[in-house]
Amino acid sequence: MLTSAGAFFLPSNFAHAGAQPLNGDNAFAQLPFAKIYHDSSLPTSPATRAEILDARMAEVVFDRPLPLDLLTTVVCRTSHELETLKSFVPAGAVARPMVVEQNGSIFMRREIYVDEIYTKAGHIYLGLTNWSGADPKVTYRLTSADRTIQGQLAGKKVYFSSFAVADPNTVWTLEIEGCLAYRGRIPSASGLV
Repeated sequence: MLTSAGAFFLPSNFAHAGAQPLNGDNAFAQLPFAKIYHDSSLPTSPATRAEILDARMAEVVFDRPLPLDLLTTVVCRTSHELETLKSFVPAGAVARPMVVEQNGSIFMRREIYVDEIYTKAGHIYLGLTNWSGADPKVTYRLTSADRTIQGQLAGKKVYFSSFAVADPNTVWTLEIEGCLAYRGRIPSASGLV
């Protein structure tokens, strides 16, 4: 994949502000592989620990659609991410297995994760993790084919009481800070344990 046309790489997470994709042999040779593939206990130094955790999130990105024949399996971090991916791919278009990673979460800007999204009594519930709720500028937009609600997030748990869901087959799109966080049907909590 690294030698494919349109392939770029990052020495850390692409969600970081100011992250610049790199390409070419010289830039690739400068990647901190000892930190990227670090697999022993983390050092006690906070700065070194942070560098290793950041390097473990190194990524390969493409500036064009990825040829799916390069993949053996598509791994999503959560069932929400898998549902979002499936909404973009025509049924039967991907012959590769599509699976959910154990204990994964959707990573968004500012390290916001969508932990849960479901309906109960016809209303939408949204749960976020890894966010203190201290930044009042975090915005959301939830849309379907005929409705939109948007505003600022006021905490880790959001209940859209004035936004009743009549049809369980409605496809919803959730954006946080302008980033796609979820796209697909929102499951009912009635079957959850």
